[in-house]
Amino acid sequence: MPEHRSAPILLLLDEPTTGLDPRSKRDVQAALHSLREKNHLRILPRTIPLTAKKVSVGNQSPGGWRDSCTDIRPSGSINDEHLAFDSDDLLPPALLSLNLVIMFHRAFSWLASPNHRLPKIAVAAIISASCIMIAFLLVSAIGMLFGPQGESFVLWAVGDEAARESLIVSQREACPGAPFVLPADGFIGLLYGSSGGPYSRTNPHQGIDIFSSDRKTPGLVPVYAAYDGYITREDDWRSTLIQRVPDDPLQAGRQIWLYYTHMADGDGDDFIVEAFRPGARELFVEQGTLLGYTGNYNGNSPRGIWVHLHFSIVKDDGAGRYLNELDFENTLDPSPYLGMPVNDSCALPASGCGPVESCI
Repeated sequence: MPEHRSAPILLLLDEPTTGLDPRSKRDVQAALHSLREKNHLRILPRTIPLTAKKVSVGNQSPGGWRDSCTDIRPSGSINDEHLAFDSDDLLPPALLSLNLVIMFHRAFSWLASPNHRLPKIAVAAIISASCIMIAFLLVSAIGMLFGPQGESFVLWAVGDEAARESLIVSQREACPGAPFVLPADGFIGLLYGSSGGPYSRTNPHQGIDIFSSDRKTPGLVPVYAAYDGYITREDDWRSTLIQRVPDDPLQAGRQIWLYYTHMADGDGDDFIVEAFRPGARELFVEQGTLLGYTGNYNGNSPRGIWVHLHFSIVKDDGAGRYLNELDFENTLDPSPYLGMPVNDSCALPASGCGPVESCI
């Protein structure tokens, strides 16, 4: 029985002429050209000096493959017909897949070798952490874009000064029927109960974030007490104050706490007024009293933030202490207290005083 063999359709060459003298290089190229013509081979060389008249997708990188090239020819005195191939010879997805396979194979081989094992593990950990961070930021951005404030967030991020100015809410007087004033001027971007990044459905946003008009310069926008109450600053708090309100104006006999944070720069140098030094306890302030200025301090997190104030209403534990503000179940919806629809489930985006029935 005759032997049946299928002719190869693709020839991959890894530096086929590296180290050869000019004559040998021409001989190799001539042989490859002959193979290409006789067998209708698709030849994909790597790191041969090429001159591309047009590259439709990507460029050659060290150790990489050219993607979907049109009219690629060897440079120098070599005949233009040598090794030339068209974009139809190999589709871009195949080139991309091939590139990924080679990349991961080399990375795995490098990591598997016993030499310099610890530095390799460290490099792999850094790369993995970076990939996770990038994925997290992408998911966060997508979550914000599809939330009720998505269109406003885009306008705030990329709009001109006039567009951003139109989003700023300033409410130094309490809205009709509401007890609190808005503690800072700005764009109420991240709402109560939002599941957009860095939050989620199982860990929604516990308050509201009021972004300052100058997103990058901290220490400019004042923060005021939203209601009458007693200010405390724990010994280790760099950017945070909490205010005890003995009698909830919306539910008589219940004590609540108002939480203000991010009032420091990225290094943790605070913008809180001198009267509220670390360790300050139970200092009475009236509604509208200056507490400090908005900042961009985010603790030890590597994630940078825009200048803003985070404001939330925290429940009492029943023994005269505030509960953990990081737990959503320990907080209250600020909408009825501010007279503004600042709940993520509201029918309207937060833009000032308005009906809050849809938030409750």
